[in-house]
Amino acid sequence: MSPRFRKTERLCSRKSIAELFSKGDSFFSYPFRVLWKETDEMLPFPAQMMPVVPGRHFRKAVTRNLLKRRIREAYRRNKEDFYCSLENNNCKILIIIQYTEREIKDYSTIEKGILTAFNKLILKVQDGSKGC
Repeated sequence: MSPRFRKTERLCSRKSIAELFSKGDSFFSYPFRVLWKETDEMLPFPAQMMPVVPGRHFRKAVTRNLLKRRIREAYRRNKEDFYCSLENNNCKILIIIQYTEREIKDYSTIEKGILTAFNKLILKVQDGSKGC
């Protein structure tokens, strides 16, 4: 796998996003709320991800974009083991990582949250709660 975060790894489909918000499972992994759903779609990667930073808490686009960049970078750097675990379970998932804090956290806090979210997702997939 490449260390890049490619276009095909990004969750862009409006239909998939709406379905994820309505029918997806969620859990908290400080400072994130993670929405996820197993999918039957033929995806080139084991997961598609979309970061969300609410405009309600961060009015300036500059701040929202900074946080989204940090989330994407933490995801990109740590996705290898996560993808391997998903492939071992023969599972494809859609993920929305929603930032829930009301203040800007540094990169290390965001990275810890991403790693914790990955571990929780792997456990949920291995438990077979969604039938992957």
